[in-house]
Amino acid sequence: MRKLSTIIKNFIASNKDLVKRCFVDLEFNTIDDILRIPGKIEYFHANISKVATTLGECEKFDFLYNEFQKFENKYNKRIDDTNTTIKNIESLKIKLEQYEKSLLKNKEVLEDNVSLYYKNYKDGFLTYFKNKYHAKNAKLFALSLEYIWQIILKNKKEIIKSLEEWEYSMKIFKSDDRKSEFLKNLEYHKKNISLVYPVMTTTLASSLGLFFSPKPDIYDYLVVDEAGMIPPHLLFPLITRSKRAVVVGDPKQLEPIISISDTQKEEYKEKTWDYIEEDKEKQFIEYQKFSPTMSTAYHRAAKCQSVEFDDIGDSIVLDEHRRCLKDIADIFIDVANYDKLHVKTQWGKDDKLQESYDNFGGKSLYCSHVEIEAMNDNVNFEEIDRIEEILEKIRLAGFDLEKDVGIITPYRNQASKLITRYKKTINHTRRLEKIGTVHKFQGAEFPIVIFSATVGKNDSINFINSRPNMLNVAVSRAKYIFIVVGNIDALKKGIYSGKMIAHALASGSIID
Repeated sequence: MRKLSTIIKNFIASNKDLVKRCFVDLEFNTIDDILRIPGKIEYFHANISKVATTLGECEKFDFLYNEFQKFENKYNKRIDDTNTTIKNIESLKIKLEQYEKSLLKNKEVLEDNVSLYYKNYKDGFLTYFKNKYHAKNAKLFALSLEYIWQIILKNKKEIIKSLEEWEYSMKIFKSDDRKSEFLKNLEYHKKNISLVYPVMTTTLASSLGLFFSPKPDIYDYLVVDEAGMIPPHLLFPLITRSKRAVVVGDPKQLEPIISISDTQKEEYKEKTWDYIEEDKEKQFIEYQKFSPTMSTAYHRAAKCQSVEFDDIGDSIVLDEHRRCLKDIADIFIDVANYDKLHVKTQWGKDDKLQESYDNFGGKSLYCSHVEIEAMNDNVNFEEIDRIEEILEKIRLAGFDLEKDVGIITPYRNQASKLITRYKKTINHTRRLEKIGTVHKFQGAEFPIVIFSATVGKNDSINFINSRPNMLNVAVSRAKYIFIVVGNIDALKKGIYSGKMIAHALASGSIID
């Protein structure tokens, strides 16, 4: 036993740390101490599983605690973010209140401006400008002319020289040293010439004669009128010589006259657009857009995708009309679908024609029915005779036949007979034409227009009804009175002439 005790003591001495960890607070001094070891071991063995369970729970707790800390960090960050958002919202709220006050103030200013606008512009901007600023504008324009005149006087020798060289260049078609020198110094000469001629008017045919030079940018502004009557290629020489262009036209008025047959047009299309012949639909679309037999300068300037009647492209619409009285305007608004057009025409305060207008019947539209079976070679003599009676009634009402009347017809042969009959009566001359076809008078106007429809009971009316363009132009030439002479029953059947007659019968009178 003593030997065993010695062995145990030696083991304990050499493994002191291990024994202390396993048998805490246990002294090994006597044999009884040793004998208690099995009991301790038994106790330790009985509780070791509980210790393992506790350690597992601690590890789980430690994991959950770490997750909690992560959540807590995120939660705190969310709280910080929320607080920041609240501050931003409070700041935005303050700004919104400021904006609201500013908007209310601006609303008051806007309402005042709107009220002022309607007060000033109730009759339109042009009327307001005329009443308030026209005198100042006229004075400024007069001062500008005086200033330019002083510049002309100061540089008169140089200007006269430039004008002489310009005249020479227009008279001499062949090239020589003098003409070459003028074109070489074109910018210098043009500057001098523009002081005397700041605006130049010309036809397309004569335009190249002004400055016969291939140089671009000769003109600062090119203003093209009646562009709907110009094939695209005819405008090309002027466009290439201009810095800017204002192209004015109406595709709903008369188209260019293309003097080639339908067969020739078809041959031209097949030959020129053959590179896309595999797609006939695309070929026709391209042909419409760019062919000089279908498209016009207006269509290309407005970037129209077709030549359809209602395709006005990307253009600025002038939506105020000031030529015709409303009943007349209502016809071409209906015929040509000018759905955005506003009629602003009014009698002038000093218009002497109003009394004659009232004497004639006080209306703008009149019809005179002429009964014949059919016209002969596009001539209707019965209409020509009826016009003589109408002219006498117009004269008796107080109108001046030589100043106030124009006679329009769709057909050249009818126009020729009308000229022969009435050229002296209404003072028709080559320089001042008052009788002719509709094509002759696009851009013109008369106080009274007599429209000789040249149609009999059995005649076709397709010529004036294939498109609305012709009747649109014919009607819109009249300022105060439009008179239709022809077979009313036949005209009623046309898609466009029917609208014209319907308006005339509803708002006008019959002339027997």
